[in-house]
Amino acid sequence: MNDYLLARVLHIAGAGFFFLSLGVEWVSLRALRRASSEPEFEQAHGDFKLARNVDSLAGLLSFGGGAYLATTVWQWRGGWLHTGVTLFILVWGLSGMVSGRGVRKLREATGDARVALQRSPRLLIALASRLGLILSALAIMVLKPGGAVQGVLVLVSQLGAVSVWLKSPRSSR
Repeated sequence: MNDYLLARVLHIAGAGFFFLSLGVEWVSLRALRRASSEPEFEQAHGDFKLARNVDSLAGLLSFGGGAYLATTVWQWRGGWLHTGVTLFILVWGLSGMVSGRGVRKLREATGDARVALQRSPRLLIALASRLGLILSALAIMVLKPGGAVQGVLVLVSQLGAVSVWLKSPRSSR
């Protein structure tokens, strides 16, 4: 296997792991909201942590393979590369800010991790936002459209997050 093929496989596997991470996170957030006992909460919280670990692996694989391809194959030519990297940073940063620091701040404010994870809509909003950003990045990487279409894809991708935000109770925003 040559370096190019290995980098492509890593890059595509990373994208697959991003979707796996989002799926595990979605299931764990639903389980967290429905947890009525401590063992149910602990199981769902463990799944949520697993999603974070899979997300980290996805980021490393996708960025490692993508950086190699961008440097050796595309020589960083094409606006879609810069948009893709920007979206990658947004997805990974949003993931860390909301799932890491955001949960810690909620826990400190409420004094209870269970309340923080069960009642805050921020985690669902971040999940919807990241899913939209990943889908738009995937479309941009495959289609390689011009700048205006890239912008429209990114804006449209955030409609799900806005919808979740609008449906959330005002007191928990």
